[in-house]
Amino acid sequence: MYCYMKHNGYRPRRSLLACMLLLATALSACGGNDKQRQDQASIVLRLATPGQHTAIAAGVSDLNPQDAIDQIKVSVSAGDAIVASGSFAVEKGKMRLAVPADTPLQVSASAYAGDLEKYHGSAAVAAIAKGERRAVTFDLNLITQKPTPGNPSLQAQNNAVQLSWEPVTDAVAYNIYWSTTPGTGTGGEKIANVTGTSYTHAGLENGVTYYYVITAVFADSEESEPTGELTATPQSGVTYDPDDLDGDGLANILEENSYHTDPNNPDSDGDTFYDGHEIAAGTDPNDAASHPAGTRIASNSDIFATSDTVTWTLHDAPYIVESYINIPAAKTLRIEAGVVVKFVNGNIQVQDRGRLELLGNAPLPQHVVFTSYRDDSIDGDSNGDGTQTVPAPGYWGGIAYANGAAGSGQFADLRYGGTGLNIAGTTSNVSVTDLKISQYSGYAIYISSGAAPSLSNLVLAANTGGYPVIYVNDASPVI
Repeated sequence: MYCYMKHNGYRPRRSLLACMLLLATALSACGGNDKQRQDQASIVLRLATPGQHTAIAAGVSDLNPQDAIDQIKVSVSAGDAIVASGSFAVEKGKMRLAVPADTPLQVSASAYAGDLEKYHGSAAVAAIAKGERRAVTFDLNLITQKPTPGNPSLQAQNNAVQLSWEPVTDAVAYNIYWSTTPGTGTGGEKIANVTGTSYTHAGLENGVTYYYVITAVFADSEESEPTGELTATPQSGVTYDPDDLDGDGLANILEENSYHTDPNNPDSDGDTFYDGHEIAAGTDPNDAASHPAGTRIASNSDIFATSDTVTWTLHDAPYIVESYINIPAAKTLRIEAGVVVKFVNGNIQVQDRGRLELLGNAPLPQHVVFTSYRDDSIDGDSNGDGTQTVPAPGYWGGIAYANGAAGSGQFADLRYGGTGLNIAGTTSNVSVTDLKISQYSGYAIYISSGAAPSLSNLVLAANTGGYPVIYVNDASPVI
């Protein structure tokens, strides 16, 4: 294969190695046309059709050395269909593609520095007959990257998300794209032409996670690349700490300077373990293969074997309960913020004079979560079967408070249970706020036998069994 490269008006036929040597000489010898070398390069493709194959040899000139171009990608189209594509390293300067003969073609090429496209150009090529050789020369133009809004951040509020970002020079407006599905990017719903550098997205549903990207818009109607994806989950009464924007319990400055995690993403490595949990457990929040092993509760007798008051910590989470949890008289189980408890089956039973304390915090990564052993969406694939099993409503029994039982809690999520809370008896003393119950098969809350719990800021999804969401039988709850 050969390339043609124009030099001082002479177009010699040269080997590719000679072309590349000549290119180096030409770049060092040609002076005065700095703008040409900065904004535009040229590529020469020598096309031939031996049999049914088109060989493409390429030479590139006038690349700015500061751009550090290391790869050229070439695409050949016939009409709307791409018939061939490939790439070659600049230092090698050659490639071979198979394309049809006797067909009008459109050839395009891009020059890359790593993953960043720096130059692009294209040319129409008339049909090449079988056995014909032809040289095609066209320009590669420097791509001017529009700047992306800097330092975007989110703060979840009650039924709303507050977005802010740094201004972009020459931007006339900003577009915000949002979705409830991760990875949607600019394919989500569009909030167009925001003129400031902050925006409150109101009318949202508490307890639902929203995903955002932001772009800058310029006078020529061009739009920048989007920011990285940001997430927020509105909650009743929530005010996020501006020093912990993603709510994972780690200060922004520590995430950036010590842990090197993303302060706008509570799960930097995407392994379903939040960064704050991984730091507490001593695993690497930037390595999806490194995550907490958790603690297995094989028997209820294991829980209070050494103390009457037991605290389940983020360091030892998640807790995998293989039978059930029974909290008898004079025993207290405290569950720290961010702890996930997964049930193989069974439930939690709080007996007369037993006590359960749920110590969640407002941001979603710091909620106390009760869910199924099959739930891989949080704290990993605990049963180790990949996607072979999935959670379903009724997979565990929920939390039951007997007459005389005590309980307090805030910011807790119950998923895939039967009846979420079952509270009975005139002497039971239960107070829970900011509770979410979802994917359950029975009642969300069943209150009976004179119980008078205090329940507030509830998010209760519809159940799958057709039961009332809250059922009160001879009781006087304060809701």
